[in-house]
Amino acid sequence: MIDNSKRISKIGEKWFLSEPLLFSVYCTHEFKENSRLSIPFRTGQGRIEYNDSILNNLSDRDMEEFLKLEMVRILLKHPYQRLPSNAEGEVLTVASNVTVTDNYKIRIKTDRVEDFENLQHKLCFEEYYHQLLNWKNKADKDGKPEDESEEEKDDEPETQNEVDEDKNDEEQNIAGQDLSDEISKADENTEPAPLPDMGENEGGSEQTTEDEAESQSSGEGGQQVEDDSQKNELDGSVEEGEKGTDDSTQEGTDASGEEDLSAENMGTDSSDKRNNPFDSMDSEKKEELSELWEENQEVENSINECIQGAMERDLWGSVPGELQEILKASLHVELDYRQILHSFKTSITSSHRKLTRMKPSRRFGFEMMGSRYDLAANLLLAVDVSGSVSKEEVSYFYGIINKFFKYGIENLDVFQFDYALKSKRPVEMKKAKNQITIQGRGGTNFQPVADYYSSHPEYDGLIYFTDGYARLPVYKTKRLINVLWVYTSKAEYDVHKEYVEKLPRNRCTYIPMPE
Repeated sequence: MIDNSKRISKIGEKWFLSEPLLFSVYCTHEFKENSRLSIPFRTGQGRIEYNDSILNNLSDRDMEEFLKLEMVRILLKHPYQRLPSNAEGEVLTVASNVTVTDNYKIRIKTDRVEDFENLQHKLCFEEYYHQLLNWKNKADKDGKPEDESEEEKDDEPETQNEVDEDKNDEEQNIAGQDLSDEISKADENTEPAPLPDMGENEGGSEQTTEDEAESQSSGEGGQQVEDDSQKNELDGSVEEGEKGTDDSTQEGTDASGEEDLSAENMGTDSSDKRNNPFDSMDSEKKEELSELWEENQEVENSINECIQGAMERDLWGSVPGELQEILKASLHVELDYRQILHSFKTSITSSHRKLTRMKPSRRFGFEMMGSRYDLAANLLLAVDVSGSVSKEEVSYFYGIINKFFKYGIENLDVFQFDYALKSKRPVEMKKAKNQITIQGRGGTNFQPVADYYSSHPEYDGLIYFTDGYARLPVYKTKRLINVLWVYTSKAEYDVHKEYVEKLPRNRCTYIPMPE
């Protein structure tokens, strides 16, 4: 039995030396087997799922190409960026495939720019999505009958002249049909005339007359020559078609010399895709590939770290120069603080066990209390009230925190500080919102809050709200910590993020003030 997990690991070991950027992305995701998949791989939610039975039919080289497709897709952040409203999964997958193959050489059969009429090269993922969505909608519309109301409207004549014209047309059609029937009956009793040559003057009356005259003057010999010629042409076309079939079915290659995998493994058919690439049996497979896609800023940050490392050490591997520039530019996309706050809340929320009489014990029944588990967390806020942070900024921060941490948080305590703590113990959130006092003395010190957090393990996480201008703290504890820094503006975030992200289990974002 083939162990595909080991095969995947061997590819990762190979990339460690030959593809350092792909290897770093490979390490950011968890591989998980999913027997329900109808495709080899799919990516999303921090994992890469694969189907064992499908991978059994792939060679090591084929599997590596499929993995490369997913690695480049992750580098471009398609599974983790903000998706369009009511996005169509099938179109998302095709747009992603087209973007990847337009910037990186993939030796497997998948969607490419050439499969679509009037689709330009070197567009971004979002542009491809909207153009392909329009392309699909137009193709679907062209394949459906016109609106019934419009048909009924066209069928109803508006004037008497139109009635007369329709009547005349009908009489002419009947007469023409009768004449056509008579000609057909006459043709049954006569031998068919030789077909005219339509190569240059297609349908021309003068050319047809000349051909007929030449055929009559040549007699039986002329007819025989024409039949032989047609036969040779047919034989040549058959031989050419058979040869093309042999060439096209060579195992493992397509017309361009690249590997051409079967439709079963790839989720694509081998028909001419220009007709309508979306109108095929693989639409469900394409929807399945993007099923796990959702916005995730935390994973995006991990991907950005991989790209940043490749930039600093010039370890791009086989990633071409144009794609390198695209990846570099993606580092400057603004963060969404809402996703960061949501991710932070998820990371600190733990399952707390509570005893209850409402649920019997599994072992002892109603004689003993049962237990239930509630998701809850204790969160400590550290709010900078020095002169460099305004009262409006602090109030707006409280409003955002109250919105995001209203549920799932058991205790939400606040320390206000500048160069020292403003109270010996933290106060509740409701009380802190009504006691905002900006001292205006200047000077900020993060260490007192860090010391309190380190010595009180009941808190699952710590959030600093500040402009950032102070020495970073030292956390004097061996337990795992979760710290989020929220800056007052993007300018402050850009200044301090490099230093904060070097601290273990510290991350940062900023909340822009409303205009």
